[in-house]
Amino acid sequence: MAFVSVGLVVHRAEEPLAQHPGQAKFAMYCSACHRAEPAKEMVAPPVFAVADHYKIRFGKNREAFVAAVVDWAKRPSEDATLMPGAVRRFKLMPPMPLPDVELKAIADFLYTHEFPQPQGYRKHYRAEHGG
Repeated sequence: MAFVSVGLVVHRAEEPLAQHPGQAKFAMYCSACHRAEPAKEMVAPPVFAVADHYKIRFGKNREAFVAAVVDWAKRPSEDATLMPGAVRRFKLMPPMPLPDVELKAIADFLYTHEFPQPQGYRKHYRAEHGG
């Protein structure tokens, strides 16, 4: 039996590492619109962009990040958006009628997961926000 050492925790190689509880919920409820990679026919900004905007705004404040994503998902509004360019391009998303516990799990997954940065994203971000 092979073992893989991860920091101080040892896992058997045939046992998968635990999946974040919000990952499956994100896949089920969000990924059809918020794709990992941009495509020609997008209906919403890619997940990297969403997570990045919230991480820039809230930094290392996980609680504030999660609360802001949950609030946005429940009540999207032009006044509260961190992504005005996305709202202009895609319009507002519909409210997500999910229990808070599920929205919090999704938001925490967005906070903790490192999504791949799409090609050309930084150039786009600078054009939209300056810098």
